[in-house]
Amino acid sequence: MAVIASLHLQPLSSFSSSSPPSPSSSKPLYLKFQTSHRENLRHLSSLGIVPQNPRLAPPANDLPVIFSAVNFLKSKGISDEDFPRLVFLCPQLFSPTFDISKIDPVFDFLTGELGASTEESKGLIVNCPNILLSDVEYFLRPTLVYL
Repeated sequence: MAVIASLHLQPLSSFSSSSPPSPSSSKPLYLKFQTSHRENLRHLSSLGIVPQNPRLAPPANDLPVIFSAVNFLKSKGISDEDFPRLVFLCPQLFSPTFDISKIDPVFDFLTGELGASTEESKGLIVNCPNILLSDVEYFLRPTLVYL
């Protein structure tokens, strides 16, 4: 299964200055295309998630799960430069069998109960990515109460 990317194009009518665009013509146009398996592997390899040797690369049907983990972590402020460290310290995050929805409560705990900003949460995750594998109810919350 290939990952779908999109390219945002402005409607041609928005380039003409002779008349104001109507509400129906101001809708953006999207050109969607599928990236190839090789491009997906190249991107994951540039992040340090998959090895550069194609023989050691995960199968194509595992890539959507790995990309969902990458996209989720990017949405939480993790930058491309942080991924090699995360992969080295906590490779389970990028396993095709890992359920990425299990780490959302950890981010909620960090920002909600701990009161960490997005940047502080990112720093905690990058320095100690195994915290993402911790259970909020049985480990993180009791530790916070103890401290």
